[in-house]
Amino acid sequence: MKTLFFFLITVSMYLLISCEIDDSYMNDQFTNNEENFDLNTEQKNELIEKYAHILALSMESSELRSVIKKEAKIRFDGDYDILTKTFESLPLVNRGMLVKDLLLTTNNNEAIQLMNSSTGNDFNGNGYNIFDMIERVFPNLQISVPIHCEEWDTKTHIPLVAYLPYDYDEQTTKEVVAYDYLGNKHMLSVDIEPKEAVIVVGISERVDKNGDLLNDKDELFIIPGSLETSLKSAPAGPATLTLQHGYSNQIILEWQDVANETMYEVWRMLNGQSNFEKLATTSNNDNNYVSSIIRSPMKAWFRVRAVNPDGPSSWSPVMATTYAQRYDQEYLKIKQMTFSTSALKKVEKWLSGAPEIKLRVVRGSEGGANAVYTSGYLEPPRRRDIENSWWEHEVPLFTWATNVYGTVLTFDWREHDWEDNVTFTISASYEDKSDNGTIKYGGSITFENKAEAGHIGNTAVLWWHSRSMCYDLSGFKWTFVY
Repeated sequence: MKTLFFFLITVSMYLLISCEIDDSYMNDQFTNNEENFDLNTEQKNELIEKYAHILALSMESSELRSVIKKEAKIRFDGDYDILTKTFESLPLVNRGMLVKDLLLTTNNNEAIQLMNSSTGNDFNGNGYNIFDMIERVFPNLQISVPIHCEEWDTKTHIPLVAYLPYDYDEQTTKEVVAYDYLGNKHMLSVDIEPKEAVIVVGISERVDKNGDLLNDKDELFIIPGSLETSLKSAPAGPATLTLQHGYSNQIILEWQDVANETMYEVWRMLNGQSNFEKLATTSNNDNNYVSSIIRSPMKAWFRVRAVNPDGPSSWSPVMATTYAQRYDQEYLKIKQMTFSTSALKKVEKWLSGAPEIKLRVVRGSEGGANAVYTSGYLEPPRRRDIENSWWEHEVPLFTWATNVYGTVLTFDWREHDWEDNVTFTISASYEDKSDNGTIKYGGSITFENKAEAGHIGNTAVLWWHSRSMCYDLSGFKWTFVY
């Protein structure tokens, strides 16, 4: 029994000593890995340049470009900047992944080679990729869109990605390196401003080494013996700006009222212009303005800022839409319809006589699509009344209130075929005023177990279309009452 007791004591002590050794070993290993991140200036520059190069090779993704612009416009530090740790965690909804996943899973051979190359003490060999390395070495690294961010059309323009070295000196540097999405290298002069948006990767001037915003608030210093002091400061910028349509050729602006302002300035840029121009001023607390124009349709961009004797505020978000002939809450009515012979044959043979038509109107939005209107069956008395001839048949629809239905409606036309278990989907669009007034996909809606199977076609009806416009769906035409 005594022998067994001493044996157990010996084993327990051995295990305890082993655990302490293992813990010490793991702590040493962790410390060694941390030491591997001690890079010199040349290695830090190489790491930043690789990051910019890899990002440039991924810029062919229009969704990535859109996400960058949207996040940069938040201006978390007062400028169009995004910390890389924030940037990499942004979702790419259409791809079902984060930005970091897109960068890591690229199929671009050049990007893969850059990620697999080593910097410093072979951090890849320690299981760290370039993004892990950036996170540990540069918590204050950022990507920014320092120029033309608001005007950047992310659908058509693929920007260069430049990088600022760790030891970048604004006074002595003449050129910086930039890469395009094909991997080509460019040299950009620091004195000549590019005409379009450029993305810049570099160390943030507005956060500390840990990535936390620096305290740049005003400080009040009281002079000994003074009886009173005053703090002068420009007002804060309006955080919101909304655009609504009013009477014909009018746009109604409303923005957040701010404190400490004496007036507001309203600036506008029309389609074809390259710069904003001051349109009007309003008095303090007057946070709305009605903008009119003589000719339409005309696309316009707006921004607003507050002003007091100490200077102007930052700008509100830029919003865009198009002036239109219509007036808000105008009642829509179909006036007439017609088929060409070939178009009518596609949806209804002569054996079935006159077509039975059904109209659906769908609106899209950022949150999805929904049905606005569904007609009853529209059937002319005779086939020849609508074949190569206008069938004058007024169809009252609804009041088009843009704050309810938006500025883009999808009109979907179908012919009644008395079929069972038919399922079809209608897609819709919407106008994103915060993104240059771009028409975007606004979801879809599915109709099930309906009888209409002969699809005539569908098209978007835009708020700024001419009232007298004749819509043509490959031989089926219709007009509105105006």
